[in-house]
Amino acid sequence: QEEHVRASGDEGSRAEAGSCPAPSHGGPADAGDVAADMSRATEGRWGSGEVVITDVALLSDQGQATHIFHTGEPLTLRLRVQARRSVSDFVFGIGLYNAEGLCVYGTNTDIEEHESENLSGDAEVRFDIEALDLVEGTYKLDVAVHKRDGVPYDYHRLLYTFRVKSRT
Repeated sequence: QEEHVRASGDEGSRAEAGSCPAPSHGGPADAGDVAADMSRATEGRWGSGEVVITDVALLSDQGQATHIFHTGEPLTLRLRVQARRSVSDFVFGIGLYNAEGLCVYGTNTDIEEHESENLSGDAEVRFDIEALDLVEGTYKLDVAVHKRDGVPYDYHRLLYTFRVKSRT
């Protein structure tokens, strides 16, 4: 099973500046609670575990895992997931944050109008960013799989770091 999402500056414009709707809103204290302000959530991982993210990789345009990209280059985010039981209510999401903790981009399969059908066993999800139009700096990444109402199956908050370099 594979879910493919394309992301570009125009498609991502549905998210308001400074807000990242991508992952769910659950917090580490109680996976069922909905936090009012995700900017206060700390680094960590939480969720019910019915679906788990087993691997996260940032890939270059050659398909090589890396943590260094150049402005304007493509980036593919590959998630490997495992559904411990069959689920039909699921959304995959990402959020990119700058060093100050400001969300600079976020999206999810619900925002991109992908219909969830059935997820069971092992699967791979790819978010293709055609052009990484970010200024030089260090960025953190949120990834999540959750129900449509935001209740998290598996939420990884700020656990992945990558660097963007500029040639100019």
